[in-house]
Amino acid sequence: MRLRRWLVTVIPPSNQETRSFGVSTGTLKASLLILIVSMLLSGLWVAEYISALTWRQRAAELQVENEYLQKSHRRIRADITGLTAQIRELSLSEDRLRQVFGLAEVSEGIRSLGVGGIDYPSVGRIPEYQKQILNTDIRLSELERLVELESETWKDAEYSLYNRQELLRHTPSILPTDAWMSRGFGNKIDPFSGNQAFHSGIDLACNKGTMIVAPADGRVEYAGWKAGLGIMVKIDHGFGFATIFAHMSKHVARTGDRLKRGDKIGEVGATGHTTGPHLHYEVWKDGRPKNPLHYISSRTYGDTTIVD
Repeated sequence: MRLRRWLVTVIPPSNQETRSFGVSTGTLKASLLILIVSMLLSGLWVAEYISALTWRQRAAELQVENEYLQKSHRRIRADITGLTAQIRELSLSEDRLRQVFGLAEVSEGIRSLGVGGIDYPSVGRIPEYQKQILNTDIRLSELERLVELESETWKDAEYSLYNRQELLRHTPSILPTDAWMSRGFGNKIDPFSGNQAFHSGIDLACNKGTMIVAPADGRVEYAGWKAGLGIMVKIDHGFGFATIFAHMSKHVARTGDRLKRGDKIGEVGATGHTTGPHLHYEVWKDGRPKNPLHYISSRTYGDTTIVD
């Protein structure tokens, strides 16, 4: 078989002698193959070099980021420790507040919230950084529960104190008029029949027209005339309390009025079944008459002293 040869002519750019030489087909193919392989290897080397350079740059960036995250993590853990201490101090303050005002205490068992130790997964070895993340995550969850609990217990204390304040405002506690007591509470002699009978309030003797005031906050349930009691006013104070004022000469409070302790409700008189000017005053609790003297914080009204 006759081998084919290729004539290669080299023409220099200057006026030098032109050269020609023959190249066999096999030699030409081999040269081209070597050239292609060389180019591929050079390309792979360049790509590997660029990749290595990129990874080194990325590794440096990750190192900086890792150091920043570690510092941030340490700062977060320090913040958690500080917040936990503040919440603990807040809990102690709440405990002291509850003791001062006689409110129910929050037990340590409730505050501990049943938080136990960390149960790491048993499969494989956990890297240290993952343990730190788990620790921080659990402490954050515990802190969140502590904040929620403290918020609820403070709301409960606030509600209890508000209710107690409301109870005090709506509990009859002052003498409704400037007078001296002419008849007490309980089984007393009826001045009309001369027989012993249960007296559901106290009689406060004074001049006609003496001002009568509300002994606590409340709403006027009734204001008008009632047989035997004459002109009367009944106040519903809430919390099971009600007061009745009878034998008045007139009333200024109207049915449905909202009253504050000390507001004028009327004036002393002698209307109804009575022997003379006085105020018949009753205090009711949970539907039962109580001795009004038990609901008077002071036995004096101005310069007048009442005695039982």
